Amino acid sequence: MAEKNIYIIHVNGEAKNGEKFSYTYSRMNVVVRIQEECFSIFYQTSAEKSGQEIWESNIVDDATRKCLLAQLILFGQNPPFKEAIIRKAGSSTPLGVFTNQMVYSLIPNGKIDLSPIRDPQFITNYLMNTVQSDYEEAIAAIFSYIFAKTKVCEEEKFTYYWRSFNGIYNSMAAISEASGDNEYPLDSEKKCLQNWLVQTNNGKRLVSSYFNSYRNQGKELQEIEKAKRHLFYKIRDCIAKTPWAPKDVLSALNNGGNRNKNLANVLGLSNYLFFKNQDYLYSKIFDDGRTLKSSLYGYLMTEFAYHLRCEYFHAAQPILLYSNLSNPWLRGLQLSNILIEHYLDNNLKQQVISKIELERELE
Repeated sequence: MAEKNIYIIHVNGEAKNGEKFSYTYSRMNVVVRIQEECFSIFYQTSAEKSGQEIWESNIVDDATRKCLLAQLILFGQNPPFKEAIIRKAGSSTPLGVFTNQMVYSLIPNGKIDLSPIRDPQFITNYLMNTVQSDYEEAIAAIFSYIFAKTKVCEEEKFTYYWRSFNGIYNSMAAISEASGDNEYPLDSEKKCLQNWLVQTNNGKRLVSSYFNSYRNQGKELQEIEKAKRHLFYKIRDCIAKTPWAPKDVLSALNNGGNRNKNLANVLGLSNYLFFKNQDYLYSKIFDDGRTLKSSLYGYLMTEFAYHLRCEYFHAAQPILLYSNLSNPWLRGLQLSNILIEHYLDNNLKQQVISKIELERELE
């Protein structure tokens, strides 16, 4: 029987008392310990290797990425790389000392609040056990969420929060389809997300169905799209004229009661709520007097944010290199970022878990 060799890699020092994780990579057991400023990697193989071979191996590349990610989630920062020391268990003589950083980070130094996903069990069960070649929408959603947290510019934050949001609703469509939930049509992922968002607010009615229903009544698609844009601009301009602050929006979301009414009061949209039922956004969208009636929260999270997404991602709207604080586009982006970030803070981790568990069941 071949003798087993245990190799140890200390990055920025030895992590003696850090959080411990273990996983399997190519049938080899890997153990890592992670502290705020350093991490250590241990793995066992029958092959005799040089320090250079170990440092350049796929297993150490993968382990380093995972340690940096776990370090970021657990401690909210990426410490600068200093050196890696590699040795064989039982020997005090290093096989190699490396000052060249093998894995580079796009995350800037400085504290990042990742407390919504700071969960060692989540890390070991769903991140450590996924190799890079198997990364897909659920992991992409997590990475975009983390990247958005590092951004200051509203356009950049929106780009990556929307990508994360996109990953969630793509995953939702797959989960609903696999579970045989055909109560709602899955002809578009956006529609699936809209249903999920508003079902607790609006009697399980789809936001987009109000617009789509007009097409069944003879309205042309071009006319419907024009009506949707008109409503977006009315609400965007109203939001821009109202002197709310981010803390006001968060209070409206977190303080209980009727979320739609809370948001309407803060954003200056009270006149858009249906007077008979404050759960509903209620606005005239066609000259014939018919109205859109939907959840205000659902509308802002889907149709409103989706319109911003189309304007910016298709380059119909230029990035604001300079702007005043009351610019309607800037205020719209700011509001969407607050709402989507809040939603992801409260739902992303569980959604990623559901998607990965589903994938494992289908394997």
